[in-house]
Amino acid sequence: MSQSRPENVVAIGTQRARLDAAVRGQLVSRIRGQVREGLTQRLHVMLEQIDDSLFARADRADSNQLQTAYFDAMREIRLKRPTLESDFSALVLKHFDQGLQQRPVPASSGRGHATIEDALSLVETDELEEKLAIDAMVTKAKRLYAESLFLLGQRLAAMAGTPAPTVDEEMAIGPEVICAAFQEASSSLQVDIQIRLLLYKLFDHDVINDLGEFYAGVDLILREAGILPTLTAADAMPAAHRARRNGGPRTGQAADERGGVNEAADDITQALRQFLYGPEPVAPGFSGAHMPGVSTPAGGFVPGGGAAQLTVPVVQALSRLQQTGSENYQIAGGLSIDPTALKRGLSEGSFAGGIVPVHPLEERTIDVVAMLFDFLFEDPDLPGQIKNAVARLQIPVLKVALIDPEFFGRKQHPVRRLLNQLAHAGIGWSPEADDPADGLLQCIDHLVGRVVNEFEDNVQIFSEVLEDFEAWLGETEQRSSEREEEAVDEALQEENRLLAKSAAAAAIDSTIADAELPESVRSFLIGPWKDLLARAYRADGGESPTWDRVLNVASTLVWSLMPKNTDVARRQLLDTLPSLLRALREGMDRMRMTADTRDGLLSSLAVEHTRLARTPKEVPKPQEFAQSSHSNASVMTTEVETEDATHDAKSFMAKKAAEINRMIDEGRFLGGAGVSTLNDEGPYDQHYERAESLGEGAWLDWRDQKGCEQRIKLSWKSVISGKYFFVNRQGMKIVEMNAHALAGELRDGRARIIEDAPMVDRALLSVLDTLQQGV
Repeated sequence: MSQSRPENVVAIGTQRARLDAAVRGQLVSRIRGQVREGLTQRLHVMLEQIDDSLFARADRADSNQLQTAYFDAMREIRLKRPTLESDFSALVLKHFDQGLQQRPVPASSGRGHATIEDALSLVETDELEEKLAIDAMVTKAKRLYAESLFLLGQRLAAMAGTPAPTVDEEMAIGPEVICAAFQEASSSLQVDIQIRLLLYKLFDHDVINDLGEFYAGVDLILREAGILPTLTAADAMPAAHRARRNGGPRTGQAADERGGVNEAADDITQALRQFLYGPEPVAPGFSGAHMPGVSTPAGGFVPGGGAAQLTVPVVQALSRLQQTGSENYQIAGGLSIDPTALKRGLSEGSFAGGIVPVHPLEERTIDVVAMLFDFLFEDPDLPGQIKNAVARLQIPVLKVALIDPEFFGRKQHPVRRLLNQLAHAGIGWSPEADDPADGLLQCIDHLVGRVVNEFEDNVQIFSEVLEDFEAWLGETEQRSSEREEEAVDEALQEENRLLAKSAAAAAIDSTIADAELPESVRSFLIGPWKDLLARAYRADGGESPTWDRVLNVASTLVWSLMPKNTDVARRQLLDTLPSLLRALREGMDRMRMTADTRDGLLSSLAVEHTRLARTPKEVPKPQEFAQSSHSNASVMTTEVETEDATHDAKSFMAKKAAEINRMIDEGRFLGGAGVSTLNDEGPYDQHYERAESLGEGAWLDWRDQKGCEQRIKLSWKSVISGKYFFVNRQGMKIVEMNAHALAGELRDGRARIIEDAPMVDRALLSVLDTLQQGV
């Protein structure tokens, strides 16, 4: 027996087989045009406006020197702008062409060094700052456009006939390519590092923030050409990631289209059909023809085309009630329509048009729809104002259930999807957070009003309303997602700064250990050099060559000031000093240390190195050393001094590097420099377990310290500090807490986790439970 494969897998294989070179060339040409018209035009607009930005900063400059730097930058950029634009376009297209041919090869990040000279060489501090800025842009763009990048990567690979990139691999026109192209194109500008960082900030704001439209344009070209036209982000992206991007599970058509849901075998569907229609199976499109004594027109119900004979009178009566209002048939003090009163009104002719007979199938359908909305109105997760708006859909939904039995039989029925979308959007809504300009409540009111005013018996109206609502949600979610990304990125950058500071502090402390150092050297290591080490950690982490080199300088400096009690040790010191002092001068220049501070440190080192290089009989009384804060021990013994002195500088560096890297790998530095870890702040009970297992994208109903109730979403969980970052529906940061703090909120009743499963599915499950209990 052959096994079927998902549709998109087949499509990829056949696409590559039949896409000839001519068609591929035409597509590549169109995409290259999109790059020129899209990306380059955005850069052109940014550069046209940069004069205003630089002039404004020059006007606010604190010094004449800084003001002059801004004016010089204006002239430099104005002069080289045409070249910058053309170079940027050419570089992006070059990487695009190369990316279609083969996957990029990751750059080697090998550790190790051949000589002391290599080990002590440093990178420019300005280069670190640039790298941090570029990395921040790339990280933000990859998170913001994750779904678009996935789709483009798949379609471009299918077009080119190459393997699709993995999540971590660079895409032919991905953020890495675009940001690297701008960095290289702008490298010819002779401007200060602060001006250059400002350029990156403006590029981020004016180009990176608009990449969504550019990617959508390229994706449209490929889809219109038939390249994987049915592929969606849901086909491969992890569910947890989709939930984070969209604020929770979305109830779309993807599962139905991929054939991943066997709805015919759904227990709820089968039980409801048996309750409504009896034990006989009901074919799709059934509208009462199998009920004893009931006849229907040939062909039965045609979706979107009208009702069968059984339901026509009831649907017509309900249409009149839909226009006049159903308030008289609602349960007193509630929103639900009273099914008994409604059936009595139909049977007694209370509606205009006379008495309408209600058959058993119709009675049961009225009961089930009434129970469905009862569940919705009793759900504490849906705000009252949203319930009031959705309540107006009771009669239209009842008409759909009577007209189209597929409402109960198909999870992806447009009416069910609309109800699910309305409920899902509503769980994050609160009056305080709603935007008056494009508020959710106003949108729902408008769309519900359209259904009430226009729906007769053509179910297609629900598909149109659903499409409009999803389009509106897409626009609002894009805006909130951008704000959320900015807030999370800011928090992430701050945590990374604290993490780097903590790692650098722990590394310097470990390097110094019990060594007795002059106070000026100790202050230098735990001050400026630690900051340089933190920058290296932020840029590339604790396993990069840059981190190794900066740390090696510190280790060698400490080693050079340890006692040298043998001729071999003193010769090693003399051999090492030129490289060490050159690396120190280079580092101090790049850290912009003042001349007095630099000269004072070098003078102190000259005295100490001179003393240590002499034979013992020549050594004068040593300078007063600052006692290490890490040691309460007495002066080291001669045996220990002799043993330490046998290690050369490279051995000492290797030993310290191994100790520090092991500490970094084990995370034993996290308690320092303000990086908080989870402490024992409360019991490890079921509330803590729920808080700890809460996933990104989950919503809470939460009361703040002032008693104000808000809906907040878990946007990000830090694996470093355990921090939970919560935002509202607008993407604005509301509160931060860790698992213990959240457990305390749950324990005290100030927070409640909102269930985000599709509302109609939960409601029908409740209805089934009620029916099985014989109520």
